[in-house]
Amino acid sequence: AITFDPDDFPKITETCNEPLRVGDELEYYCPMFVAGDKRGLRQASVLSVDPKDEIPLVLSNGECLPSDIKVKRVRVISDG
Repeated sequence: AITFDPDDFPKITETCNEPLRVGDELEYYCPMFVAGDKRGLRQASVLSVDPKDEIPLVLSNGECLPSDIKVKRVRVISDG
Protein backbone atom coordinates (compact mmCIF):
# COMPACT_ATOMS: atom_id res chain seq x y z
CA ALA A 1 0.00 0.00 0.00
CA ILE A 2 1.13 3.54 -0.71
CA THR A 3 1.29 5.78 2.32
CA PHE A 4 1.64 9.54 2.40
CA ASP A 5 3.96 11.06 4.95
CA PRO A 6 4.67 14.78 4.38
CA ASP A 7 7.79 14.55 6.55
CA ASP A 8 9.40 12.25 3.95
CA PHE A 9 9.51 14.96 1.28
CA PRO A 10 12.71 17.01 1.03
CA LYS A 11 12.50 20.74 1.65
CA ILE A 12 12.93 22.86 -1.48
CA THR A 13 15.66 25.40 -0.86
CA GLU A 14 16.45 26.08 -4.49
CA THR A 15 16.05 29.74 -5.43
CA CYS A 16 17.04 31.72 -8.47
CA ASN A 17 18.50 35.20 -8.46
CA GLU A 18 17.52 35.99 -12.05
CA PRO A 19 15.13 38.93 -12.08
CA LEU A 20 11.71 38.63 -13.65
CA ARG A 21 10.91 41.44 -16.05
CA VAL A 22 7.77 42.86 -17.59
CA GLY A 23 7.03 40.83 -20.73
CA ASP A 24 8.58 37.56 -19.52
CA GLU A 25 6.26 34.60 -20.04
CA LEU A 26 5.77 32.34 -17.01
CA GLU A 27 4.29 28.95 -16.30
CA TYR A 28 2.99 28.14 -12.82
CA TYR A 29 0.30 26.27 -10.91
CA CYS A 30 -2.62 28.40 -9.77
CA PRO A 31 -2.67 28.49 -5.94
CA MET A 32 -6.32 27.35 -5.95
CA PHE A 33 -5.25 23.92 -7.23
CA VAL A 34 -2.90 21.32 -5.84
CA ALA A 35 0.54 21.46 -7.46
CA GLY A 36 0.66 18.93 -10.26
CA ASP A 37 -3.08 19.15 -11.03
CA LYS A 38 -3.22 19.79 -14.78
CA ARG A 39 -6.32 21.97 -14.36
CA GLY A 40 -4.24 24.49 -12.40
CA LEU A 41 -1.36 24.83 -14.87
CA ARG A 42 -1.28 28.41 -16.16
CA GLN A 43 0.77 30.43 -18.61
CA ALA A 44 0.83 34.23 -18.61
CA SER A 45 3.11 37.20 -19.28
CA VAL A 46 4.30 39.52 -16.56
CA LEU A 47 2.61 42.94 -16.54
CA SER A 48 4.09 44.29 -13.30
CA VAL A 49 6.91 43.33 -10.92
CA ASP A 50 7.38 44.85 -7.46
CA PRO A 51 9.54 42.63 -5.20
CA LYS A 52 8.79 44.76 -2.12
CA ASP A 53 5.01 44.38 -2.50
CA GLU A 54 2.99 41.65 -0.75
CA ILE A 55 1.78 40.54 -4.21
CA PRO A 56 4.89 41.09 -6.36
CA LEU A 57 3.61 39.74 -9.71
CA VAL A 58 0.66 40.93 -11.77
CA LEU A 59 0.02 38.78 -14.83
CA SER A 60 -1.71 39.15 -18.20
CA ASN A 61 -4.42 36.63 -17.28
CA GLY A 62 -5.59 38.83 -14.40
CA GLU A 63 -4.02 36.75 -11.64
CA CYS A 64 -1.70 38.20 -9.01
CA LEU A 65 0.88 35.86 -7.52
CA PRO A 66 2.30 36.06 -4.01
CA SER A 67 6.04 35.62 -3.51
CA ASP A 68 5.80 32.02 -2.25
CA ILE A 69 4.51 30.63 -5.57
CA LYS A 70 7.09 28.84 -7.70
CA VAL A 71 7.16 29.96 -11.32
CA LYS A 72 9.02 28.78 -14.40
CA ARG A 73 10.09 31.24 -17.08
CA VAL A 74 8.97 29.94 -20.47
CA ARG A 75 10.15 32.81 -22.65
CA VAL A 76 12.40 35.80 -21.95
CA ILE A 77 11.68 39.16 -23.55
CA SER A 78 15.01 40.71 -24.49
CA ASP A 79 15.78 44.42 -24.44
CA GLY A 80 16.81 44.56 -28.04
